[in-house]
Amino acid sequence: MKKRSAYFFSISLMASLAACGQNSFNDSDPAALRLPEDCSFREGIKLCAASLTKLIVHPSEYDGSSLTTEGFLAISGGYFMLYPRRSDYVDGLSYDRIMVAVPNEKIDNFCEEFCYSYIMVKGEFRDASISGKYIPYRGEISNVSNVWKIDPPKEREQASDVFRH
Repeated sequence: MKKRSAYFFSISLMASLAACGQNSFNDSDPAALRLPEDCSFREGIKLCAASLTKLIVHPSEYDGSSLTTEGFLAISGGYFMLYPRRSDYVDGLSYDRIMVAVPNEKIDNFCEEFCYSYIMVKGEFRDASISGKYIPYRGEISNVSNVWKIDPPKEREQASDVFRH
C-alpha cells in the first residue's frame, strides 16, 4: 500500500511540475504573460481598467499594473480607502476595500475635494496579500496620477436612461 501511495505521489508531482513548466512565462516577453481581459501592455507597462470588485476578488492578477478604477472614497482607520459602494463603507466591510496612498503634502486638498464621494482614480496597484501579513484591505493604489469625481452609480444609471428614451 505504501508503494502505491508513493507511486501516485511521484506521478502527481511530475504532472504538476510539467504543468508549471508549460504555463511559466518570461518577464522579458510581455506577449507571453497571461493578462486579465481588461489589461494590455503598452511600452512594457501593464495597463488595466478594472472594476474595484475585480481588484478585490483577484488582486494578484493586477499586481504591479497601472490601472484606472472607481469607487466610494472614505477615511477609515486614518487611511484613504476605496469601496465598491458607499453602503460597503457604512456597513463597515473592512476587507472589501483598496487603500489609496496619497503623498503627505497633498492630503489636505485631496480629502477636501474627494473624501466621501465617488471617484475614478488612476495609479499603480499592489496586491496587499503578497506581504504575507494580515492587512485589512485587498490592495493599494499608489503613485496616483489622476483623480476625478464621478456621479454615484444610481445617478449615472438615471442619466443614461434619459438618453435611451
